[in-house]
Amino acid sequence: MLTRLFHIAINAKDLDRSVAFYRRLGFTVLQERVVKNDNVKVAFAVPSADLRFVHLRLGDDEQATVLDIVQWFNP
Repeated sequence: MLTRLFHIAINAKDLDRSVAFYRRLGFTVLQERVVKNDNVKVAFAVPSADLRFVHLRLGDDEQATVLDIVQWFNP
C-alpha cells in the first residue's frame, strides 16, 4: 500500500501557470533554475537541454512531498 509520495516530476507547457496553481494548493517554492547543459540531454535522453524548473514542497517538513515542475524549451 502506498503510504507516501516524496518527489514527483511534472512536465509543463507554462511553468508560471503551473507554479501558481500548486501555490494555491499550499505548495511553497524551494528553488527555481534555468538549465542549458548537454549532460541533461544525455541523462534524460531528450533532444533539448534547454529547460527551466521549479521545486515546490507541501508544508515545512523536510520529508513532505516535493514537486519538480519542468518546462522544456525547443523540445
